[in-house]
Amino acid sequence: MLKLNSTRLLLGAAGILTILIFGFFARSGGLTEQGTRPYIPQWQDAHEALHQDPPLQEPTIELIPEPANVPYMAASPSSIPQPTQIATGATESQNAGSGSLSTQWDKEAYTQVSSRMSSDGKWFPINFGDYNSYNPNLIPHPWKNDTWVMIAQGKQDEDDPKGGPVYSLELVCDAEYIDGKMKCTRSPISVPIASTVSDHCTDKLAWFNYFIGPNDPRVFFGPDRPYITYGSASQYTCLGQWIHDLRRLVKWDSAEALDRTQRFFWPTELQRPKPYGGVEKNWFAFWDAAGEMYLHYNIYPSRSFAGVSTDGSSITEDLAPQSARKDNRCLQEYMPKLGAEEHIHQATNSLAITMCSRRDSSCDKVKNTFIFTIFHHKLYNNNHNLYEPYVMSFHQSPPFGIHSIASKPFWINGRGKPGETTSDRPAGQSQMMYITSMSWKDRNTTYQGYMDDDLMISFGVEDRAAGAIDVRAGDLFQQHHICT
Repeated sequence: MLKLNSTRLLLGAAGILTILIFGFFARSGGLTEQGTRPYIPQWQDAHEALHQDPPLQEPTIELIPEPANVPYMAASPSSIPQPTQIATGATESQNAGSGSLSTQWDKEAYTQVSSRMSSDGKWFPINFGDYNSYNPNLIPHPWKNDTWVMIAQGKQDEDDPKGGPVYSLELVCDAEYIDGKMKCTRSPISVPIASTVSDHCTDKLAWFNYFIGPNDPRVFFGPDRPYITYGSASQYTCLGQWIHDLRRLVKWDSAEALDRTQRFFWPTELQRPKPYGGVEKNWFAFWDAAGEMYLHYNIYPSRSFAGVSTDGSSITEDLAPQSARKDNRCLQEYMPKLGAEEHIHQATNSLAITMCSRRDSSCDKVKNTFIFTIFHHKLYNNNHNLYEPYVMSFHQSPPFGIHSIASKPFWINGRGKPGETTSDRPAGQSQMMYITSMSWKDRNTTYQGYMDDDLMISFGVEDRAAGAIDVRAGDLFQQHHICT
């Protein structure tokens, strides 16, 4: 009898202790009402966080008298359509890209570019079959004619179980242009990029610990090989930028893919001059005339870029101050004017362009070759993001000063205009397109091309779809401010 009573006492004490422990964890947030871990943000939360912009900092700019506004002219342009000369100064609506926030589309506020492949000149959809995708990339296939290596961010299904990790993957396939669409010739597969972890995702960034896999890929050519960069958990901050020789991840006709001494044979985290942001994104690589690699981190309010060692293990100091006096004057004068909740950020990879016709034997290639990239003027209105694309070019030799900035954004033919009846965006707003990458259309052209060469430009559409357009390179340089 005594033994039975003792057992009952022990069980009762254990029950009370269990209740006390459960109550403690419930109050401290260790358990939810259902006894599971707290709710974890889902795919849409992750996607929106990855696309947030840091608070805008005012640039430190030395006020200098206004420079002469010199119109862009291609060297020896006899075989190239003549660009329209720009006026003495762009209008406020052009600088602000405000045409997209108007209920009427202002044709004069844009430089329109049209497709050379599609029958109607409009952009064409990208189709990964059963998979939804956005932020696409297209580069010519290494040996198949009229075929592209197509890589994009796969979109996680919205009906996936709640409370689990957010999985991110990159899709890849060979694609052909068929019936007005860029389509996978076979079912896409996942690019075999290993996931990473970070010890720096704390406080407001803590939930990134539940994010598995790479995100936001950029696929592009350097002078001699293709690369992929992507965001992934970092050893330096929460989310960093990584690079890998693409030939190690997709089928390529090169024995160099087996050579461990090749640059970025291994997945490599890239670095930047301190300080780091919690989430680093949208960096792009560029190469000088000698083939040396650099990383460009910021365009506005001031530039930041540095040289990179062969294996990516070290970088130089920030080199932007060497050209900052001229660059800051040019940025102050010619960048789009920003309103509330508006930002400037980098968008695409870089390419080099010789501003002559490919057939022009008299062209001085050294003097006429520049690096160019596309940046976005990001606007936000009525819970809807808009990205207006501008082209910027800079010199290919140190100190890499800015050469030109587009006087107005370019308009992709077929982009939805304000006033159209649609369910994918608020009434009175144009369609959101986010340009991710560009490549030369000819597979024998890697990094450097000419004004009369064709480009393939890829973009996301309203975070729901993907598209692309092929354009003549010179069409992107029709109206530029020259930085003197």
